[in-house]
Amino acid sequence: MNSVPNSAAIAALIAAVCIGPAEGGQSWIEIHSAHYTLQTDLSADDARETALYLERTRAALLAAAWPHARPPEDSITAYVLRDDVEFGHLFGQRFAGLFVRSTLTPFVLFYGKPSNAGWFARQMAATLKHELTHHLSAYFLLRQPRWLAEGIASYLETIEISDDGSRAVVGYSNPRRAGPVARAQDIFAWTGRDPEDIDPARLYAGSWLLVHWMMNRKIEQFTEFQRRLDKGEEATSAWKMAFGMTPDRLNEELILYAQHGSYQTLTVRVPAVESPTSQRRLSDAEAHALRARLVLWTLGQFRDESLERRQLARREVDEALRQDPGNVVALICTSELQPASSESLARRAVAAHPESAEAWLMLAEALRSAVKSSADQDRALEQENALKKATSLGAQNAVAANSLAWLYVGQRRFLAALPLAKRAVHLAPWSSPIWDTYAAVVFGLKNCDESIAAESRALQLLPDGTSRSAAQRYAERLEKYQSSCKASAAQEKAN
Repeated sequence: MNSVPNSAAIAALIAAVCIGPAEGGQSWIEIHSAHYTLQTDLSADDARETALYLERTRAALLAAAWPHARPPEDSITAYVLRDDVEFGHLFGQRFAGLFVRSTLTPFVLFYGKPSNAGWFARQMAATLKHELTHHLSAYFLLRQPRWLAEGIASYLETIEISDDGSRAVVGYSNPRRAGPVARAQDIFAWTGRDPEDIDPARLYAGSWLLVHWMMNRKIEQFTEFQRRLDKGEEATSAWKMAFGMTPDRLNEELILYAQHGSYQTLTVRVPAVESPTSQRRLSDAEAHALRARLVLWTLGQFRDESLERRQLARREVDEALRQDPGNVVALICTSELQPASSESLARRAVAAHPESAEAWLMLAEALRSAVKSSADQDRALEQENALKKATSLGAQNAVAANSLAWLYVGQRRFLAALPLAKRAVHLAPWSSPIWDTYAAVVFGLKNCDESIAAESRALQLLPDGTSRSAAQRYAERLEKYQSSCKASAAQEKAN
């Protein structure tokens, strides 16, 4: 499958299910709302309030930033521990909550009811709003230079929502972005990685100030700038056409704004959100299996304790399978612990749960490894059929669509890959691997401009913590597309 490594931040997710009924903890429940799946050991009433808070936060961000756009069909899993005592016991002081978007499925982790007062609650709320803005903005802006993405997120993280969720106020001064700002030239040059010679705090502060200035003083030009980005125009060209302002002139404007500007706020009406739609209690087997999965995802963060972490995962897997021998998540974790048994475990998962897209994806991945080592055509066909099954069962599964599209790219079946790649982009436009796949598909179909725009987007979306080798692979593909397209254009001109 076309993918990049998980963000280091994913380590914090381990806490989400470490205490379950089998260990004497509170019962875990799962609540579904329109855009969230919440798994928590909060009481049922508190869990429903938390799900409602998450929905209202999403609705408020959309109302403030994209009031006239069609809302995305996004879905996020949230893990919420009931209090800071349990959270601290599991994490120490290392984490204050987390939003992870580096995989193809986004996760949220925090503790307590979001309405709880206090400094930590405010910090967590700001982080949640910031990261949700990144998540949502990917559905509306095809191109997002780093400064714009961080500036919009820093602007919207100050949003305050009324208790009944009917209105929100945005545009407050941001204490997290106080301090000296970087020059406009450096802000515009900010790419996926922080520069070594400039304090990143200055870039964040400058990006927030620039967006605040545009929202207060240049809203028409800012709207035009975003419209051009939404159509895929390159950021430098879009800025020039919308603002026509040099970096030196912009520096002067920002200095004056910072010294004498009025940080005006904007009040918006927030549409009503639906209450959570369903609730169920998680079984002990599910809790053990999910705990094992999260332990394995965090191995890289506990290098000195790798053996102990694997042993912990093994104990959790064994208990999950003792209670439910066909538990798909537990079988996937066992496969990670015993790679040599991957195919037999995958077949066991498919036999137990033929309705599970994740089980069919597990089988496809096991067969992919076998095909790479043996070039077995029967298994290659079975791998394709497994991905087709996963895609049909998981219409909203971006992983399935992306995996099958990438398989077709390798077979140079670009027309077959195109609708799958489009589906994946629609479902997860914030994902680097998905844009990378889409770029390969449209490049294969000789669409130069679109392939360059898509690969540029893949580079922009690489999460913090991505290895240099992964980033280099994306950069090399972009260079390949640019060079090839330039050569084709020259050839056409010569003819």
